[in-house]
Amino acid sequence: MRRCSVAAILLAASGCKAQGPGTDASPPEDALSVDAGVEASRADSLCRDDAGTWHLPNPAWTPGKVCTPNDPTFKEWRYGGRVAVCVRYVTMGEKDEIAKAYGLPKDAYKTVEFDHYIPLSAGGSDDKTNLWPQPLGEAKEKDKIEVEVYNALSAGEIDQDEAIARIRAWRPATCPK
Repeated sequence: MRRCSVAAILLAASGCKAQGPGTDASPPEDALSVDAGVEASRADSLCRDDAGTWHLPNPAWTPGKVCTPNDPTFKEWRYGGRVAVCVRYVTMGEKDEIAKAYGLPKDAYKTVEFDHYIPLSAGGSDDKTNLWPQPLGEAKEKDKIEVEVYNALSAGEIDQDEAIARIRAWRPATCPK
């Protein structure tokens, strides 16, 4: 199966520039590689500025993943035993691999948070397919929705599916709604 082929189509459809000096939207061969089984409806979730900064995760590289009891960092069940929760354990090697896929040089690590797209508090996995280099200012914006989702899950007001839908619907001010 060709990897990240849908990402190229989505980038073209969204008007975003492709990664790197060429026109291929795929990460380098040795970078993070995820089967691109991405829905076309997520084309609007590609948000990248002219400087190459990703303001939302690339769905081909960071589709998001939920924690399961089979995850190596699984910790416990929460919210009435309905949501598997993993702990954070992101190695420098994983950060390097993710940064390479996103075209982020090592000296720029201090400008990003290696963010869990689906937050750990909402049952997100610690897997690299749930991590991306989020600009720090936007990470603080996203933290607000993460706290809302956590509080609503804890109070039993929403389920995990609703929590994830709210996270996926979030957009930083730099991206179209």
